[in-house]
Amino acid sequence: MSPGLPLWGGAIMVGAAGVAQGLDLVATLLVTRALGLDLFGALVAARAVTGLLAAVLGFRGWEGVLAFAPRLERDGDYAGARALVSMALLAEGCVAAVGAVVVVVAGWALGGAWLGQAGGVAVLLLAYARHGAGNLIEVHQAAFRLREDYTASALQGVVAPAVRVVGFAVFLHAGTDTLLPFAAVDGGASIIAWALGLTGGVLTGRLPMGIGMRKVMNAHGAEVRRFCAHNWLAGAVKGLSAYGAEFILSIVATFTAVGAFGMARRLAGVVGFVLSPFLYLVTPWVYRAAATGDAAATRRLLGRITLWSLVPILIADGILVGGGERLLALLIGGDTQEAWRPLLVLMAAFSLQFACSWARPAALGLHLSGVVLVSQALAGSALVGGTLLLASYAGASGAALAVLVAYVLDVGVLSTAVLYRLSREAEVTPSLDSWATAVRPK
Repeated sequence: MSPGLPLWGGAIMVGAAGVAQGLDLVATLLVTRALGLDLFGALVAARAVTGLLAAVLGFRGWEGVLAFAPRLERDGDYAGARALVSMALLAEGCVAAVGAVVVVVAGWALGGAWLGQAGGVAVLLLAYARHGAGNLIEVHQAAFRLREDYTASALQGVVAPAVRVVGFAVFLHAGTDTLLPFAAVDGGASIIAWALGLTGGVLTGRLPMGIGMRKVMNAHGAEVRRFCAHNWLAGAVKGLSAYGAEFILSIVATFTAVGAFGMARRLAGVVGFVLSPFLYLVTPWVYRAAATGDAAATRRLLGRITLWSLVPILIADGILVGGGERLLALLIGGDTQEAWRPLLVLMAAFSLQFACSWARPAALGLHLSGVVLVSQALAGSALVGGTLLLASYAGASGAALAVLVAYVLDVGVLSTAVLYRLSREAEVTPSLDSWATAVRPK
């Protein structure tokens, strides 16, 4: 794939990712003001159950692109790297189609009664569209980032949140107070973003797609299959960690509690608002650093990522502590305690996750996919067991505490395994050339 773009290209992508995060927060404000906490909780629950399905069915093809494409390029197999992108898109597209059928069949029996809304099946299908199209967009983003084509990544990244803000604002102004129109905008925005990214990428040649996957599989088939199996299982458990608390909470508590937890989770995501653009830049560096085999340089890179992350994390935490309760009052009105307490707990959980955001890509880049699976299994078990145990008594606060415990287990296992592997393989005097290759691929 092509050499990196000038520095301004990365700045555009970082700025656009920040704008996308801000637009998502505005969209949350608009939909909550329009629907109220109870119906917002129903939308969050629909996203959670379909998110779990997408995680169980999906292959997280974007991680396969990031993990294997740099190695293929290192060996001069640029056609194989392009074929890998095509294979990932094809696999995720097939999974999305199968998932849509499952949602229709299962939702026909359960959707309306569970959501308590007319058009419950349609709401679930539209919620699933958000995740299915999102998986395809992730593959696009991985390919763009490996090319350091941050302009294309930026343009695609802002489409879905922008569409949601416009659509939600129109419905709020019109006085719409039913769930289905908002679900249509929610899922349709992701479909629009995926279609525009695919069409534009193919027409301009900026999306590196090609044929020749059979050759790649002949050369690396066993390793690719093992990676896919581990990554599928780890992704399913990761989906449980991401959506399990909201799903379980929707069963053992009310949609109002789900809405409070969902609101707290999204406000705690201010940490991600500050840091996600930075992580989009450095994640490919982590994979490339691992591919060089220079353990000492890789370890230094991970340490610097952590240090660089701490400043924005502390700033975001200060903003949340100082103004989070007032923002909750603006969003939901009345008593904010049901969302404020879980917000503080989730803030700690997300801060930990982002400070060690290198752990998962470093583990996959170092071929520790089995460790990733173990960490996700421990975290998922803690989240499910903790939510079932605590949410019945403490509602949204109990679910937030279960999330924190799950994150501590996940990050602890992954970071320990990565640092142990690197400490064993570190060279005594790594070369400056190796460091340059790790952080600035040619």
